[in-house]
Amino acid sequence: MERSAKWKMAALCFIFLSSLSYGMDTDLYVVSGVDIPPNVLIILDSSASMDEVLSGQTYDPETDYSPYGPATVYPRYAVYIKASGNKWNLWADDYRTIACTDLRDNYLAPSGVATNYSNASCGISKKDFQTGNYMNFLQLTGGPGGSRPRFGLATGIIHSYINTTNGVRFAVMAFNRDTSGNAVRYDSSNQREYVYGDAGDDALDANGG
Repeated sequence: MERSAKWKMAALCFIFLSSLSYGMDTDLYVVSGVDIPPNVLIILDSSASMDEVLSGQTYDPETDYSPYGPATVYPRYAVYIKASGNKWNLWADDYRTIACTDLRDNYLAPSGVATNYSNASCGISKKDFQTGNYMNFLQLTGGPGGSRPRFGLATGIIHSYINTTNGVRFAVMAFNRDTSGNAVRYDSSNQREYVYGDAGDDALDANGG
């Protein structure tokens, strides 16, 4: 009787023995043998901190960055001023013609950006400025230098991940927007084009507004 109990105990231990198993990231979302694909929502941080430049070449004012495919193409010589809510509004059509020579010659012309700029003679106090060419530069994930801002890196990685992962229904939305979360829609003619899918997504950028 005692021997029988030992054999039963040994059999139970064998049944509950576990073995090592390995899984990929997508295994979290995909269940084998089930025909219904899971829904995965990716929330993209579009706060102002995502404009931080991580890699690539420095800004070159002699280079026109608009031909390299920024999501939103800004006029090269235009000047934008940062408003409330981290919005950027058009301030001047051409920085080369503005009257504030210090801002023009020492900031916008050589570097395309002026942060927390003040000039009493120009009537400017603690304002942020960017040229259109500099704004195009910040959006790039390709072209000269390539892969500069955190936002560009993030969208590139997400775009690649979605396009190479099958069996999952993805949705993408931008974090930290003023209304509706700015849900990113995909083009019905190309259901893999999720991140830059229609005209409503073209202006998606890291501005925190």
